Amino acid sequence: MTLRTLAGRPAVTGAWRHRPGGLYFPTSTCFPGDFESLEGHDLRPNAPAGYNMILLARLLEGDATKSLFVMNGNPASVLYDQNRLRRGLARDDLFTVVHERFLTDTARYADIVLPATSSFEQNDIFFSYYHPSLLINRQAVEPFGGSRSNLDLLSALAKALQFDDPEFDQDEETIIEQVLTLDQPAITGVDREVLRDDGWAPAGRDPVHAAFAEHRYPTPSGRIEFRSKRAAAAGLGPLPDYHPPRESPDGSADLFRRYPLQFLTPSAHSIHNTSFGDGPGFRGDENTPILLLNPADAGPRAIAEGDLVRVHNGRGACLLRAQVSDAIRPGVIMAAGQWWDRRYVGGSTPNHTTPDYAADLGGGSSFNSNLVEVELAANGPAHDFGRVGP
Repeated sequence: MTLRTLAGRPAVTGAWRHRPGGLYFPTSTCFPGDFESLEGHDLRPNAPAGYNMILLARLLEGDATKSLFVMNGNPASVLYDQNRLRRGLARDDLFTVVHERFLTDTARYADIVLPATSSFEQNDIFFSYYHPSLLINRQAVEPFGGSRSNLDLLSALAKALQFDDPEFDQDEETIIEQVLTLDQPAITGVDREVLRDDGWAPAGRDPVHAAFAEHRYPTPSGRIEFRSKRAAAAGLGPLPDYHPPRESPDGSADLFRRYPLQFLTPSAHSIHNTSFGDGPGFRGDENTPILLLNPADAGPRAIAEGDLVRVHNGRGACLLRAQVSDAIRPGVIMAAGQWWDRRYVGGSTPNHTTPDYAADLGGGSSFNSNLVEVELAANGPAHDFGRVGP
């Protein structure tokens, strides 16, 4: 609801008429939103089961879930309420397979780790996230050891399960060609020669931004809608409104009295989710996990620059080095990340404190709606930020 309210502000003020007076809109939406012709739904005899990844800890409680296959992810770092999640991952009766290039936090819980290829070892096609362009990735070296790409692994698994559909025999080049022949504006306008020779090419016409420029919007009325019948029918209210976060001074006064600091856990500049999270960082100011807090919050807690502090709430705790600065407002603390757990003192990460409930609209994560308290750690002498804890 907060984002819905913010999205309406450019329309309320009229700023949407002027570049760049609107709301940020991801360029990824100009690429095909419909890959159904490539997804093989016709091979499926029944509707797919699904779940929100945020709720993985809940799904692993009890013994209803017997196995877990992890690919392109590191839930033991990036998901929330980590104490609860890791109890599930540690179940003796849970059979876990992880397809990975590195021994991540999640891979350490695996019964079997299957080696994955890197981009240098496979052919692929990419849609840019921030620029309207397509990229072709050409294999540079042979797969190392027994490494397999996602495509090779899933095709082999399908055959082991005795699926004989011809789709499971498709190679990388066949699928890349299928993508490039999709009858969609962002694809059909691509210069194939430029893409082949340079490895990338601008996307074709962007139907999403073009529609907005012509004041055509994907709403029932075709106009910007503040009052939404669809939102009302979904039980979200017809108009944008203020809904206090579940963990906040307004949303949970009793909890706020116990844990009076709002804990933000964004990605660091040098780390994308947990990609690169086991390295020392690429920026000089991101070589170890720290906690940024305002002097107004540090002073009453006798916290000084470089002190080891304990961030905690009812879900869990982590140890971080304090960085005291006016760069953050009082009442708010921040730990950018996410490093792998072995780079945190004591092995616990900020996600040991974050909640796993979903947002009210869209089912996204609410991990920045997180109330905590901070105190000096018992064994926390100040030290140089360049050192990394075990």
